[in-house]
Amino acid sequence: MTNTALFYALGEFFCMAIMLILTGALKPITNYGKREKWLAASLVSETLYFLGDALDKLQMGGVLPASQAGLLFTGTYNANFPEQSNSSPLRKCPKPAKILYF
Repeated sequence: MTNTALFYALGEFFCMAIMLILTGALKPITNYGKREKWLAASLVSETLYFLGDALDKLQMGGVLPASQAGLLFTGTYNANFPEQSNSSPLRKCPKPAKILYF
């Protein structure tokens, strides 16, 4: 599990580096309009997501010490919805529709 967590986090850090390079490439733009602001905000938010995901994977993989506050911080975006659990009544699939051939 440790090797998997390290490789996963390494990929996340690589993606973070690309996002930060793209954000830095926006600096020379002199006419900073609405599209550029949205692009910069989305790149920064994606970088923060990758950081939280990498830290969560490293804590869950046992590479970093997992404190209660750290797990709460990094796992906030990993919501477990009821339809994702195997015991949920929403998980039961309906019968497939009959195909009518004419």
